[in-house]
Amino acid sequence: MERWFRDLSQQRIRRGGFDSVDALIAAIEQYLAIYNVNPTRFTWTKDANMILAKINRCKAALGTPH
Repeated sequence: MERWFRDLSQQRIRRGGFDSVDALIAAIEQYLAIYNVNPTRFTWTKDANMILAKINRCKAALGTPH
């Protein structure tokens, strides 16, 4: 999900100047309409255990218990 929002931000929001919230909403809706013509499915390349292990290594390196 974060990757999709990054793409939205880079490809549409940062490239435009918006005079109002309505203009921003219209730009996002236009992006959605174009994106949904040919959507791509995200496929995880790592299994959950590998992802969780990496998170635990990062927490250990940062000294963060949460």
